[in-house]
Amino acid sequence: MKTTKAIATVSYNSTSFLDLKLSDFISSGVIEFYAYIKHRGEDDEGGLKDHIHLYLEPSKLIQTTDLNDALIEYVPGNKPLKCLPFKTSKFDDWYMYGLHDQDYLRSKGLEKKYYYRSTDFKTNDFDDLNYKVKLIDLLALTPYESIREAIRQGLTWDEYLQRGKVPIRQLYAYEKAFYSILRLERFKIDNHPIDIDPETGEAISDK
Repeated sequence: MKTTKAIATVSYNSTSFLDLKLSDFISSGVIEFYAYIKHRGEDDEGGLKDHIHLYLEPSKLIQTTDLNDALIEYVPGNKPLKCLPFKTSKFDDWYMYGLHDQDYLRSKGLEKKYYYRSTDFKTNDFDDLNYKVKLIDLLALTPYESIREAIRQGLTWDEYLQRGKVPIRQLYAYEKAFYSILRLERFKIDNHPIDIDPETGEAISDK
């Protein structure tokens, strides 16, 4: 794939090898920015192997297969370590997934065993990384704040749905989130949430 857009991949390289190659890419003008974070293996993403989520911003038109070739790490007596094929990427989603941010994951219907911190990221430019992070529109990435605001305005689930903010493919996840937040926001008595009737949005009496 030839592209000038931001790209990302999952890398199984050693960090020492990856750091060296990324430094070469920067110095040779192939890329202008990179960031990565190492994740512990989980059953549902990179397999059980530890792996690295890598994000790159090219300095010019690049052929991603050339990058994949350059990132093949030969290990004596073992199979080479390498990256999955690069795909175009958006920093905001890449970063929030890299953190395993719980609100972000819930909005995508995902659960993870491990969670990470901003200090776990590695980059060639921390000032640029921090700037990009500050520009992340959390409201656009997760529905939770917009749901909370709708509930504070007194909207029902049907009224919130009619606003057109719910992707059809995530209808069930949004509805579940709406009633969970409704339970927490509006019906707490002595710190014990009351069940909500999903048909009416009203509290269900336990008497």
